[in-house]
Amino acid sequence: MTEGIINMGVEKILVVESLTDIRYEVSTLKHFNLNSFDIDYANYKFTFDGDKLTIDGLSNYSVSIVNGGFYLDSPQYSGEMIKISSTVSLDNNAIILLHFAEEITTSSASKKLFSTTTSGGGAPCSFWDTYYYYVQGLVQVWRKIIYRQY
Repeated sequence: MTEGIINMGVEKILVVESLTDIRYEVSTLKHFNLNSFDIDYANYKFTFDGDKLTIDGLSNYSVSIVNGGFYLDSPQYSGEMIKISSTVSLDNNAIILLHFAEEITTSSASKKLFSTTTSGGGAPCSFWDTYYYYVQGLVQVWRKIIYRQY
């Protein structure tokens, strides 16, 4: 896993492959805070159908790869992320979907085992070990994720 998703409390990602899709279920040890909302990745399940990644139960959110980059389809924006205006504000579901898409498309050479990271060892503290993310429009940290070319 990437250190970013480990910092968001993820302990492991269960991958279940079938003939028609790949399902991802997340196990966590703690929550993180995104735009003043407590988020637990364990509350999200993701499905990749061969073309697009979706959040189960939220059919109006999907991410696919088009022209070597992420293509987001959400209530706030539909299009290639490289072309998104900096004035567009994505909601937390879109941000979580993009972040998870980044996680599953990152090469394994850039990933770590949960047990070898400093944030992954031991029981989490609900105060000191909680990560807070505030996203207004598309700030630089998210640009790094969504503008990466494949």
